[in-house]
Amino acid sequence: MTSGLETPVSAGKRAIPAAGAEQSAVHPSRTALLIPGLAMLACLLWGAYQASVALMRPAEEPAIPRGRQALLDGRMTRTFEKRFNSSLPARAQLIAAANSIRYMVTRGAPDGVRVGRDGWLFLSEELEYHQSSGSNLRRRVELAARVNDALRARNIALVVAVVPDKARVYERYLPGGRQPVSAASRYDDFVRAAWAKGLTVPDLATALKEASRKQDVYYRTDTHWNQAGARVVATELASAVAALNLGLPQSSFRTVPRGGEESGPNDLLRLMGLSDVTDSFRPRGDREIPVETVKSDAATDAGADDLFGDSGTPVALVGSSYSQRANFHGSLQEALRADVLNAAQDDAQFMKALQRYLSNAAFKEAPPQLIVWELPERYLTAPLLDEGAWIDGVLQ
Repeated sequence: MTSGLETPVSAGKRAIPAAGAEQSAVHPSRTALLIPGLAMLACLLWGAYQASVALMRPAEEPAIPRGRQALLDGRMTRTFEKRFNSSLPARAQLIAAANSIRYMVTRGAPDGVRVGRDGWLFLSEELEYHQSSGSNLRRRVELAARVNDALRARNIALVVAVVPDKARVYERYLPGGRQPVSAASRYDDFVRAAWAKGLTVPDLATALKEASRKQDVYYRTDTHWNQAGARVVATELASAVAALNLGLPQSSFRTVPRGGEESGPNDLLRLMGLSDVTDSFRPRGDREIPVETVKSDAATDAGADDLFGDSGTPVALVGSSYSQRANFHGSLQEALRADVLNAAQDDAQFMKALQRYLSNAAFKEAPPQLIVWELPERYLTAPLLDEGAWIDGVLQ
């Protein structure tokens, strides 16, 4: 784990290539892409021309309203948009072509995506600067400590799994080769402060960085960890849980392939509008063989994905979309050798998933022995919401 709250994390060990070398890596054959790119541009211009001609022809749709009032109340623009869409059936394909041209020519992307080196894409949110970031982080450490103390009073253990930003683990592929100073020490700051409060917070960043030297642990064109990264994290969490000596009921699990190789999640390609474009005109999409984790014995994995239906699962996984991707839930069960209830949800932010689970009757009637609280690093310094107002009422 890197040290120091004041000094930024250093750039990755791999040397930043010279300008000419980087250009060559990013554009392996720009001449080969010129003719297809010009063809796509011609299609775009031809489609726009055809649409404009169609708009001028009489049509079965209502005529475009004219006049000042029609413009002010929006009738003119709504009718125009409807006519345009019906006149341009290839609109989605043309938009994809325009996005491809932008990427190939300028390496541009929408505001939500940063294009890195060697086809690596990053979520811009991981690199954002937030005012009062330091005080926001300290407040969230206090909230996590309050949850930990309240659960401990009920004999429930808590392990906090802070998911390091992909931009932290693969800093070497960022534009410029390093994280912004505002995010450089964020992960270490939180983990060290949480340790000082007595929380169990494994150092997942160091484990993932070390593993990344041998294999990819995040998808290149998606925000999340991949199957290898999920297994690394599950193993680290299992080591931390073993040190707590909780005596969890043991089960046996195994992970098996589920079908052949298929496209990965590629959420950042979708944000770029390039999900339906071939790899020749975008960063190469991830591919993987999907897997699933099943019990090795004849017992049923009761309630593993049902927040409301389980009454005896010893471990609850409360987290974000990371806990719903790359078979992380299955990897955690296999590493812990214990049944795990998956109470994760998309858009979990800092505490939404935790609040939802702890407020549910299933938790109150049959609390687990252990809660694994997974949360993405990028939320640690984000603006505060109404977090924590519910803790005293729920965990009395």
